[in-house]
Amino acid sequence: MKEILGAVSVVAALVGLTWAGAYHGVIFRSVFAPKYEQIQRDTYVQSESHVRGTILDLQKRQIEYLKEKDPATKEALASIIRQTASQVPAQLLPPQLQSFLSEIQP
Repeated sequence: MKEILGAVSVVAALVGLTWAGAYHGVIFRSVFAPKYEQIQRDTYVQSESHVRGTILDLQKRQIEYLKEKDPATKEALASIIRQTASQVPAQLLPPQLQSFLSEIQP
């Protein structure tokens, strides 16, 4: 009888420890995961590859904007360009792109 009670106690203790560990993991992730993700995002946004890619995208859209004849489409492109440009610090943009952005500001 003592052996059975001891075995049940060991199994219950293992199940309890497993549950406590899983619960701790959930709590840990819910507290620290958002902060960790924000740090990863900030690091990516500040990376040189992201900045270069965004500048190239802005330059491509600038060409599209200058070629476009329809005023409604131009306004839509200007809105997209302004939103994309807001993701990069202005001092990192080339002067030509900075002057273009100042021209299309509402």
